[in-house]
Amino acid sequence: MLTDSKLRRATRGELTALRSRIFGELARRDVEGEPSEAITGPMVVESRPHADGLLLLERRIFTPKTGGPPKVRGPYWTFRFNKDGKRRSLYIGKTDNPEAALEEKRSRR
Repeated sequence: MLTDSKLRRATRGELTALRSRIFGELARRDVEGEPSEAITGPMVVESRPHADGLLLLERRIFTPKTGGPPKVRGPYWTFRFNKDGKRRSLYIGKTDNPEAALEEKRSRR
């Protein structure tokens, strides 16, 4: 583990690499079925700028009301954008080509 003083002395590149390693390890644990009960809501696995917003690949933690162990669901693609001064979200779903799926959904509207 890094001490506070080592973290403060680390360069931005070192901190970015450490963050990538940490997120990678958390994603690996989620895939293997080790979700943390402290994590709630969506976890962003990947983020890509696209057109007028962001494409997000998210995993969600589902906790059954019966008190069973939490389960990881996903990954699902969503598109977040601003429209009329409000943040909007468009669910895309599971796909290998989120850009094409987004364009198809937007053309139907």
